[in-house]
Amino acid sequence: MPLPVELRDAAAGTFGLRLPGGRELALVLRAEGERLLAQAPGQPALPLVYLGEGTFGAAFDATLRLRLVSEVGRIIGVVLQQAGHTLEGSRQD
Repeated sequence: MPLPVELRDAAAGTFGLRLPGGRELALVLRAEGERLLAQAPGQPALPLVYLGEGTFGAAFDATLRLRLVSEVGRIIGVVLQQAGHTLEGSRQD
């Protein structure tokens, strides 16, 4: 499914994912052409596939889902789910 340009641009930014134990991990989403890339510190960028309705997945991992959380047309956070684990994060920029 093609990624709407306005959603791609609105999603770009840094989000603080809350890890168990209270630590926070920066997750950077950035637009590259018609794709959205996700990157955590020290990790390679992960290209995300748009699945529709503000949800993305990874082409190589069917268990990974990234859902954008919006409020009044602005992306304010993300929910990352993988293999039964859920992390939530809010926009940092």
